[in-house]
Amino acid sequence: MMEKTMVDVLGPRLAAALVTLALLTGPTAGDPQTTGDLLEDARIIVTSDKDDVRLWAHPPRILVLHNEPAVVEVMRDIYQEVEEAVSSPFGDRFLGELIFASVPEGLGDGDAPMKIRMARGGPSGAEVRVALSPEMDLRTDIVVVVADRPTVAMLNGLWGVERKYTRRQMERARGGCFYEANSLNGVKFGAYIAIATPVGRDHLRLCVREEFLQVLGPLQDADGSPFFSFNNHLEASAEQESNDIALIRALYESGAGPGGSPDVVIDYLETLSTE
Repeated sequence: MMEKTMVDVLGPRLAAALVTLALLTGPTAGDPQTTGDLLEDARIIVTSDKDDVRLWAHPPRILVLHNEPAVVEVMRDIYQEVEEAVSSPFGDRFLGELIFASVPEGLGDGDAPMKIRMARGGPSGAEVRVALSPEMDLRTDIVVVVADRPTVAMLNGLWGVERKYTRRQMERARGGCFYEANSLNGVKFGAYIAIATPVGRDHLRLCVREEFLQVLGPLQDADGSPFFSFNNHLEASAEQESNDIALIRALYESGAGPGGSPDVVIDYLETLSTE
């Protein structure tokens, strides 16, 4: 877990407008170990140093940047799984618009400035602006990048990922995946998922699914947890995947709300686990 001031995340002008602190949740070393209990592992996964939950207060829009065709069907399947499983607190839908865009050819070769950064706008007052070519200037809430290693490294740099995390990602034999998300007063307002193209469709699905579910609410992993896929192991059983979705349901259906008590979430999860 790392904290940045609003100046770090949004720049001085936006910081002055939004005030206080934003939380940046990213790849961390030494995540808490599993407790051996489903509900206590869930508590580790949804809590932060301030002992609250960080949630979207509107249906988050998703932009998928890719040069991997298989990601389109994989992401659509995961999007549909979540949409069908979670009762929306926002109205008709839980998730916002899902857009796919190919990474522009010759990325970085021209003189046009490129950006993936927070900007003023969107339902929460801040959103992610993605401008990678004269033809591409998009606004969204969640950016999912699935591409070859050099491309991912370049896009990570635009978002501002610390070099050590990109280096670890680039050195992983089977690819790498992680996320970073911003929040203010418990409300999430921008997220970035980086996935170096994995080997094989199953690996791709596991990477995309875990990181996408984490940007919806879970803050960290319970290292080695046998109950959830939020465990630093790139594998998941059907039971773990069911528990993952139950945890997202508990986060949003319990009524805890952004900045609310993890106890409310855990109590609701307990009722789901006995259904």
